[in-house]
Amino acid sequence: MKKKQAKVEPESPVRSEVLTMKVLKQAQNPQWIYCQAVEKDLGKVPVIIPRRLNGKLLGKLIDVEAISDELGTSYRYVPDRSY
Repeated sequence: MKKKQAKVEPESPVRSEVLTMKVLKQAQNPQWIYCQAVEKDLGKVPVIIPRRLNGKLLGKLIDVEAISDELGTSYRYVPDRSY
């Protein structure tokens, strides 16, 4: 008779911080851009954006939220300004 294994639920992603970043260039995938943080030295960071903003954010400052989970940190656009 086998013992039942308890299901291990993955931890939900945690929003760690909101950063101001400058958009450097558009990635090949239209849903992604490359940004550089203004306050921190993170290097070039890929950020996911809505498709309707494709090509409209180049050279602008945007707010980006850092989302951390067990796989690492990803960055997502925060829609608080109008472009």
